[in-house]
Amino acid sequence: TKDYFFISSTGKISRELYESRDNRDQDHSRDFLTVGSMGYSSQIAYGIAIKKPHTKIICLDGDGALLMHMGGMTTIGTSNLKNYNHIILNNGVHDSVGGQPTLGFDVDFCKIADACNYKNVFGPLKTETEISNALIELSSLNGPNFIDIRVKPGARADLGRPKSSPIENKKLFIEKLNN
Repeated sequence: TKDYFFISSTGKISRELYESRDNRDQDHSRDFLTVGSMGYSSQIAYGIAIKKPHTKIICLDGDGALLMHMGGMTTIGTSNLKNYNHIILNNGVHDSVGGQPTLGFDVDFCKIADACNYKNVFGPLKTETEISNALIELSSLNGPNFIDIRVKPGARADLGRPKSSPIENKKLFIEKLNN
């Protein structure tokens, strides 16, 4: 909904979010695409959540990106940020840079999130019904919240790229966030 701001991980997650907005005739002002900074979207989202405590934040992260900077989960989980939602799209590979395997299916991200004191932890979720139910429930819960969604590797060969530059994206996002 228009209540949420999204910070998306580098690569195909950001590309799919951008395309999804285009397909729905929505603007991109509520999305920060973390281009070229793999592993930092959760910490960028954390900083925004601190500064904007009444703004609902969703971090769309990848399993490979999360593994790169997993220490950030301790800061997020113990933060008591009611507006922070951390969603991992876990496909078990570094899809955006060639499909090399990660340990995303071998590491129990949900147990780690629980140990890091995330308030609510869901997953791993595999079906559309599980995902839909968790997202509905999530909308009424205070965070920080964590969801591990299992997805298949790969993307369409014709998956587009954002038409705006990272600087344009940042400017548009900051303007919307500050209004």
